[in-house]
Amino acid sequence: MLLALIGVMRLARTTRARWEPVSLGAGVALMATGFAVPAASVAFLLGILVLVVTLLKGISSKGRAVGQAADCWQWRG
Repeated sequence: MLLALIGVMRLARTTRARWEPVSLGAGVALMATGFAVPAASVAFLLGILVLVVTLLKGISSKGRAVGQAADCWQWRG
């Protein structure tokens, strides 16, 4: 029980810093569990939901403002 609590605390701390890779990993793990165990079909659907939300939120937050790294190759003469 104590080891599980320590693991959850570390996961929560990591999620705050790097939420995209952790959410993608959790979604893939849930999907794999739901696919491997037929009785856990809810886990498969939850994994798909986590992946979709993570990907949509990550794509929307990747926008860059003008003048940043996206157009740094242009000459500023």
